[in-house]
Amino acid sequence: MDAETKTKKKESNQDWPLSKKEWKVPPIPRDEEGFAVSFEVEQTAEILKFYDEFGFVVVRNVISKDQAKESVEEIWNELEGNNRDKGLVLTTAQKLFLEGTQHEKDGDFNKAVEFYSKAFKMDPRLEDEEYAQNVLKNEKKTVDRNDPSTWENSAWATSSIVGFLGDSIATGKAAWNNRQSEKLHRAFATIMKRNDLWVSVDRYGIMRPTKDVPEGPLTPESCRTSVEVDKSHKTKDRPEWKTIAAWTHWDLNPWKWTLDKEDGMPYIFEDFISENNGTKNDGFPKLQGLVALADTREEDGGFCLVPGFHKHLEEWSRLSKNSTYELLCDHKYSLVDFQKRTPFTKCWHQFH
Repeated sequence: MDAETKTKKKESNQDWPLSKKEWKVPPIPRDEEGFAVSFEVEQTAEILKFYDEFGFVVVRNVISKDQAKESVEEIWNELEGNNRDKGLVLTTAQKLFLEGTQHEKDGDFNKAVEFYSKAFKMDPRLEDEEYAQNVLKNEKKTVDRNDPSTWENSAWATSSIVGFLGDSIATGKAAWNNRQSEKLHRAFATIMKRNDLWVSVDRYGIMRPTKDVPEGPLTPESCRTSVEVDKSHKTKDRPEWKTIAAWTHWDLNPWKWTLDKEDGMPYIFEDFISENNGTKNDGFPKLQGLVALADTREEDGGFCLVPGFHKHLEEWSRLSKNSTYELLCDHKYSLVDFQKRTPFTKCWHQFH
């Protein structure tokens, strides 16, 4: 390393007080089974204290085990039903890719490049010729929850690169029942400190195993949340089923949230969708949550966060306000190295 590089590195650390050396991310407290510490919904004081310290909290038993089972079955029913007799259910990225191919056929190459670029950015797998051909063929393949050999990318009706079930919100009966859980409402109300809540809705998430995956049918199971392997099964690894290693992202524009109120500047970036840029800081906290329908351990992938970062958000926003969304993943203000996996067990709700 030359002297100039050393100087730049030193200046970078001085500009970024939340460096690994100067800011220690608090470890996530664990229970005896290795999951994040959790609380019953009645433990109001404990919930608020933990949330204030770490910026997230896990509340257990917000839905019943029967509700969790019904939700898992609903996910599989959607996966199986969406494919049956319809062919491939397309994600947004796949739709953009197909529009690009149509523009190419029509001779509008500039338009084709525009759509291809958007599609590749959303789903890099489309740059693989074999995968792209499967999308183009729109092959009629049916997912079977009890046969992993049918869980191929060409049939899997999900934004599998990030673990979501398609691009639309979950609209099944079980999903709506979960959203109306009294305990779930009470947990949100405790942290928000008000009972009248303005809510949005989102999607189901599901991830396939990638190690030692059986090549043939399994013992039938309607509520499948795992894959049990016995000696009679031939297995193989499926690395192509992996989700991206780190999907660190914002669901609101942090600069607009923290700085607009300060100096009136319109921190609007094209990198953010309208949902992100449209989030107004009205003095009330914005809270997200997810319900675990199965146990999620560190080795399973799943949810990541930066514990305690809420205490440094305004400082970080001021330092990084001249950056762009893409730069923040490998920039000196990156938070990727600080994130931690957060394991929690089924029927529990994690707020952040």
